[in-house]
Amino acid sequence: MLGEKQAAERDAINLARVSPFWLGPLKVLPATRQLARDGRSETLEPRVMQVLVALAEARGAVVSRGDLIARCWDGRIVGDNAIHRALSRLRDVASGIGEGCFRLETVSKVGYRLIALHATAPESSIAAPVEPALPPVERRNAYKPFLVGAALLMLAVIVALVAFTRSPASDLTTIAVTGEHGRAASEFADGLAGELTHLAAARPNTLAFAEGPAGAHADYRLAVALQSHGSIGQADVSLFRTGAADLLWSTTVSAPKDDQPLLRERVANAVFRLVGCALKTNNDGSRSDDQTLRLAFSACERLDDFESGMQIEMWRRVVARNQENARAIATLALKEANWAEEAPQLAYMTGPEQSRLRQTARRDLLHARALQPSLGLTYAAEAALLPKNRWAQRLSLLDRGVAADPEIAELHTLKVNVFQDTGRTDDARDEAVAAAELEPSSSACAANLALALAYAGYIGAGATKLSSAERIWPASQAVREARLSFDFRYGDAKRLLAQVDKGALLEPYSSRTSQKGWMHAYLLARADPTPANIDVAVKAISAFLNPLSALPSIVHLGRIDAAYDYVNRPAVIAWLLRGDSYVLFRVHMRPFLFDRRFMAFADRIGLLRYWQTSGHWPDFCRDKELPYDCQAEARRLHLAKAV
Repeated sequence: MLGEKQAAERDAINLARVSPFWLGPLKVLPATRQLARDGRSETLEPRVMQVLVALAEARGAVVSRGDLIARCWDGRIVGDNAIHRALSRLRDVASGIGEGCFRLETVSKVGYRLIALHATAPESSIAAPVEPALPPVERRNAYKPFLVGAALLMLAVIVALVAFTRSPASDLTTIAVTGEHGRAASEFADGLAGELTHLAAARPNTLAFAEGPAGAHADYRLAVALQSHGSIGQADVSLFRTGAADLLWSTTVSAPKDDQPLLRERVANAVFRLVGCALKTNNDGSRSDDQTLRLAFSACERLDDFESGMQIEMWRRVVARNQENARAIATLALKEANWAEEAPQLAYMTGPEQSRLRQTARRDLLHARALQPSLGLTYAAEAALLPKNRWAQRLSLLDRGVAADPEIAELHTLKVNVFQDTGRTDDARDEAVAAAELEPSSSACAANLALALAYAGYIGAGATKLSSAERIWPASQAVREARLSFDFRYGDAKRLLAQVDKGALLEPYSSRTSQKGWMHAYLLARADPTPANIDVAVKAISAFLNPLSALPSIVHLGRIDAAYDYVNRPAVIAWLLRGDSYVLFRVHMRPFLFDRRFMAFADRIGLLRYWQTSGHWPDFCRDKELPYDCQAEARRLHLAKAV
C-alpha cells in the first residue's frame, strides 16, 4: 500500500500531462493553462487550472475538499480561502468565456462538482478523444505528422514569445539569469531560472525568467557568481538592464558549501520577492531612470521588516518618483498606518505626531484609491487606521478588499489579527495560510503562519514551519523575532535561561531590565517549577503592566486566581479595552478561558457584545470540555445587568 505522501504524489495533477478537452464550445488546454473559444482566449493560474481538471475528470460526480487538496495542493495544509479563491475564479470563467459551457455546484458538507452544459458540446466534451489502439510500429508512424506539426507549432510559439517580450506594449517583464565565471555558475544559474519560474507560476504575475542564452531579448539580466570560503558557499547576485553595465541592485547569499539546492532556494526567494515588489511599485520599469529603480529596489529589500521611521521615509522617496503609481502610494499608506499604531506603544512617537501620521496615511490611501479604486492595499490601510476594537468594521473592510483584489496577502494578514483578537484561532490559521500562499517568498508571511499555527494549538506544525523559514531566511528580522516569541512560550526553558544570563533578547522590544527581572524569574519557574520559584515569578510578573506579556506568563505558571487579580486592575483593563485581546485565546490560555469568571471579564472589555451582535463566537466555546455554555452565560450576564 502506498503511504500518504506517495498516494498524494500519485494522484497529483500534472498539467503538462493532461490532454486538451472540451466543455461545450470551450476548449481547455491544461498544459498551457489556456481556455479558448470563438477566437478568444484566457489564461488561468496553475492552481485554478488544476481544480478545473480535477472537477472535469470527475464527470459530474462530487469531489471532496480533501480530494481537491490532495490532487491540486499536493496534500499540503491549506485553508478554505485557498479553495474558495480557485472556485471563485472558475465561477468567473463560467460567467465569462465559459458562459453556457459549465457551472459549479457546492454540495453542502460534501464537496463540489462541475456540471457540463451539453447543448452545444461536441462529442469530445469533458474528456480528450480516445484514439483506436494501433500496433506499436503503426502508432509511431501515425504520430509522425502530428509530431512534426507540434514541433512547428512550438517553434511558432517560441518566436511569438520572443517577439512579445521585445514589445514595448507588453506588461510582461523578462529577466535573463546568467552564470558568471565558469561552468558551475552557469549550471547554478540554469537551476535558479527554473526555481524562479516555479515561484512565478504559483500565482498571477508579470514576471518571466529565462536561462542566459534564451534571454537575449530580456528586459533585465541577473548575473550570478559563485565563490566559497571554507565550508560556506556564496552567491553574489547582481541585476542590470540588458545591454547596460550600471548596477541596479546586488546582494550576497550564503549557505553551506555542500548544499547548492539550499543556496539556490535562498537566492530565488530573495530575488523573486524583491523584483516582484519593485516592478509593481514603479510606473514603468523598462523606462524609469536607474536612480528611480535603485530607490524601489532598496525599499523593497526591507519590505518584510517591521515598520520604522526610516522605512517610511524610504517609501516616501519611492512615491515622490512614482506619483501616479497606486500600489506604491498604498504601500506607503499601509506602512504609515501600522507605524502610527505601533510607535506610540514603543515610546517612539508623541500623541500629536501620531495624529499627524494617521492623517498622512489617510490622505495617501485616498490618493491611491482615486488612481486605482479596486486596489486591495487601500482597504488594508483603511482597516489598519481603525481602532483595534472595531472588529466588525475592520473585518468588513478587509472582506471588501479581498472581494475587490483577492491576491493581496496583506489583507489576509490583517484578518489574522482580527480573528486572533476575537478568539477565532482556526480562522486566523487559515488566513495565515492564505497569505503565505499568495506570497511564498515572504519571510514575514512564513513567520506569521508559524506563530498562527502554534497559537491555534498546532505547536508541532508551527515549529516545523518556523524551522523551514529559518532555513530559507536565516537573516530575516520577522523570522528571528518569531523564533524568540515561540521559544519564550514553548521552547527549552533551561536553554533560554542561559541565553538571558548572557544578555540575549528573548522577546521583541523587551528591555534589559525586564529580562533581568520578570523574564528571568518566569523562565526559572518554568525550568524548575517549585512553589517558591513560581511565587517569586508571579510577584515579579504582576508588577509589569503590559498584559500582552505578563498575563500569558502568569497563566502559563498555573496561577489562575493571580491572573484574574492582575487583569482586573484598571490600568490593565484600559490596555485591553483598546482591542489588544489576541493573547487571551492562545492555546496556553485555556485554563484562563475555562474559568467561569472569563465571560464577565470578556464583557468588561467589549468582546461579549461583539460575539453577540456578530454571531461569531470564539473557538473555545465549541470545546466539549468547557464547563459552561458561552451563549447561556452571556444571556445570564445580560439579565443580571438588566436587573
